[in-house]
Amino acid sequence: MVREANVKAFKSEKALVESNMKVDGLQTEVAALKALVITSTPSKPNRHLHPQLDRKRSADRRSGSSAPGSPAKERLVEGAEEVDVKEKYIDPVLRAEYMQWKKLPNLEPGNPFLSRVFAEDIDPCLEFTNKELGARVKEAVIQNTLCLDPVKDDEDLPRNCSLFEQPRRCSHRLTFGDADKQSHYISHLARNRIAAVCDFLTYCRYVTQGLVKAHCNEVYWEIMLRRRNMAIARLGFLN
Repeated sequence: MVREANVKAFKSEKALVESNMKVDGLQTEVAALKALVITSTPSKPNRHLHPQLDRKRSADRRSGSSAPGSPAKERLVEGAEEVDVKEKYIDPVLRAEYMQWKKLPNLEPGNPFLSRVFAEDIDPCLEFTNKELGARVKEAVIQNTLCLDPVKDDEDLPRNCSLFEQPRRCSHRLTFGDADKQSHYISHLARNRIAAVCDFLTYCRYVTQGLVKAHCNEVYWEIMLRRRNMAIARLGFLN
């Protein structure tokens, strides 16, 4: 009888403890729900109550875009390498010029948006010691007639860059279309600077041809990414 009483007492104490734990858990859940309801406002919605916001945020991260004027922290993947991107803010003057250009996109450097990009990015990126050859390179890049080819591994690499006119290991050669077969050997740095400008103009060319089917915000940040790449290439950080 004593043993049965002890077993019943043990079961009763165990049930009491479990009940108290359930009560504590329910109280915690109620408090959390109250906090969710209180802190969720139209200007600052709580993402637990609005899961579509998280889906939108994930989509923006994949596309590399963000809402106008709002900072966004993300990681952009270039090839197999992840690149940290700090908070981004839209320049209102630049965006106004971009939106005006986006209404009727073209590659004429006279419009305010492209004129700014040429002055701030393209011209400095294509400024070389050999002024004459540099001018030909710039014209060919704009006309999309420039050819860049890597030097074959079995060739002896030249040691003088035609653009910088300095002793440099030349990994690439450039030619000006099919009409001109003359090759000019250039260093990897010169190649990176030219390639970054070509990438920018090629993307803008796709936009003008209607091949880019994306929201204007996404296009804006894609263009800004290519401007960033031109600045990095000019400073010698791209491989």
